[in-house]
Amino acid sequence: MRKAAVDSRAIQEKLGATVFIGVSQAGTLHYVVTFPDWGAWAAFTTKMGTSKEWTAFMQKFDVANPSSTQTAVLYVDTPVVAKTLPVTVVYSWDIDYKVPGAFDTFMASAQQSVVIHSKLGASPGINIDQLGNVHYELAFDSWASWAKFSAALEKDADWAALIKKANQAPTAEMVNVYMVDTFTGP
Repeated sequence: MRKAAVDSRAIQEKLGATVFIGVSQAGTLHYVVTFPDWGAWAAFTTKMGTSKEWTAFMQKFDVANPSSTQTAVLYVDTPVVAKTLPVTVVYSWDIDYKVPGAFDTFMASAQQSVVIHSKLGASPGINIDQLGNVHYELAFDSWASWAKFSAALEKDADWAALIKKANQAPTAEMVNVYMVDTFTGP
């Protein structure tokens, strides 16, 4: 599957995508295709439909990897873009839309988190999927950088105050944490 992801990336980057491949500590492959805007995505989608190289790859892939399963496809807007670094931790949140203003309240907290996390050495990103869920990511140069950041975060007064305020009136539930290493090739 990892070899197929690398082969796919080579084709899709020729067609105009930027591709990130990561492998979580649970062994799940994360394949992310990004574009500067939705127009670039639309142009890429058209090129994919007419690409002979992509068609040949898919015909080969469909029979070469029968044990792999695609589990989710998310379309996201990214108001804050994290750097592409070797280590990424993604926190996925389901917003409680029964609470009036929940999304705006959560996003305000996420924006405050960006400031705090940047100050402590992380590269934060915010992704909002087509279902209205928020995926908050933190990118690092290494797991050692993540550990240093985590230790500093535990002692940070601004972070403690933000968490205390958010916990007084929760607007979302964290449903998953992905700890991902960037995968560059077989």
